[in-house]
Amino acid sequence: MKTAIITTVFNEGSNVTRFLRSILEQRTLPDDLVIVDGGSTDDTYMQIARFAPDFAARGVRFHALQEHCNIAEGRNRAIASTEAGIICVTDAGVTVDHGWFEEISRPLIGDPDVDYVGGNFQIGGENGVQRALRVVGFKNKQTNNPSSRSFAFRRSCWQAFPYPENLKVHEDTKLCNEWRARGFRFAHAPAACVEWLAEDTLPKLYRKFARYTEWTVRSGDRIDALRKLQISTYVFAILLLPWAPLAALAVVVAAVVLRLARQYRRAFGGIGGATGLRLLPWAVAVQLTLDAATLSGCLRGAWRRLFKGPAR
Repeated sequence: MKTAIITTVFNEGSNVTRFLRSILEQRTLPDDLVIVDGGSTDDTYMQIARFAPDFAARGVRFHALQEHCNIAEGRNRAIASTEAGIICVTDAGVTVDHGWFEEISRPLIGDPDVDYVGGNFQIGGENGVQRALRVVGFKNKQTNNPSSRSFAFRRSCWQAFPYPENLKVHEDTKLCNEWRARGFRFAHAPAACVEWLAEDTLPKLYRKFARYTEWTVRSGDRIDALRKLQISTYVFAILLLPWAPLAALAVVVAAVVLRLARQYRRAFGGIGGATGLRLLPWAVAVQLTLDAATLSGCLRGAWRRLFKGPAR
């Protein structure tokens, strides 16, 4: 069965060369590599085009498209331009491990009952925000929906429900929710790793995650129980504030402490020794930033859905 790697890019001039080199250095390569540039205004497309001879020399059909489109539209166009039965997806903002393609496609090649596969991603970067996000944002990738940073699926899944083009973000989560509802079988590939260079400042982090939450609400997807609890805690604290400000503060502090204790336990098995203690101030700042992003994104998403209708 033919295989393909597909990705979308937009103004990735500073990252795309590193990304393509990491693809070129894979232990095994796909039949096709399709890249859709969604309308970059920098030199991204020129840098991509330079790699065509290198991939051709390795026997890979290299196809680069220039389109003005969002991420979901770009991925659908990339998939439509290949006949591959197994589609592997990643992002230009990552660096893939040497064995990523082999590991992410292995469950699909080896087991006809597996329909889609989620790999691993590590948060890269060495400043305080990025290192704290590794702890605060730690997720169990065996049970959570996979991210399109490290993802693979059968063409039949995409034919049943393609990337939803009405969503600017949250498209991969919506896709997986729909596939899960249709009974497609998921597998986890723990050795299929990529490194994602996360936002390096709190304002950038806030903007990114507020947008995620906004489009979760606008898509009509349910908000998970943990996020509902997070929102409810802050709503309760805000309502309490005029009458008992110290009690309201105590509620917020308790909520942040409990969430960080949970994440530290999952990431480190405890406080994490000296490393965990040094990260604690950054972890508190990152957690409060993500909380603020969740609240504002939820409000914005609900407002837009109420007055402008479903996402389009």
